[in-house]
Amino acid sequence: MPFGLCNTPATFERLMETVLHGLSSETCLVYLDDIIIVGRTFEEHLNNLRKLFQRLQKARNVSSLTSARAWDPWSSCEIQKAQLEDPAIKPILEKKLNSADRPSWQEIAPESPATKRYWALWDSLHLKDGVLYRRWESDDGSSCRWQPILPK
Repeated sequence: MPFGLCNTPATFERLMETVLHGLSSETCLVYLDDIIIVGRTFEEHLNNLRKLFQRLQKARNVSSLTSARAWDPWSSCEIQKAQLEDPAIKPILEKKLNSADRPSWQEIAPESPATKRYWALWDSLHLKDGVLYRRWESDDGSSCRWQPILPK
């Protein structure tokens, strides 16, 4: 790294911008050491992930094919299963599946802090095909996207 490690994030960002040149901001955004993939629908999101991995693979930045295959299209059932296995997402998903009404704080109080954060986002959460999505809006309110809630 030129001039020491303090310039590593900026150097990585420039490298990624070079590698991902041509992919629109509707597909992905590069910010320091993050690559943010966006899509209006879940299928578009997966398609954009595929494009990103193809580009990274072409640049030899994906160390193994297995990591790229991890993002092959998941079915709604697989995502729902993963959400139900996650201890933070499961209580919220189950309550959304059973009722459209927000649970009371007394019902959520014994849950983990992560579950409480999802409870605070209740109004921006939506179920589609049994999968929990979060509505993301830009700061100026000009655009919004549905992001699947993925377990860690």
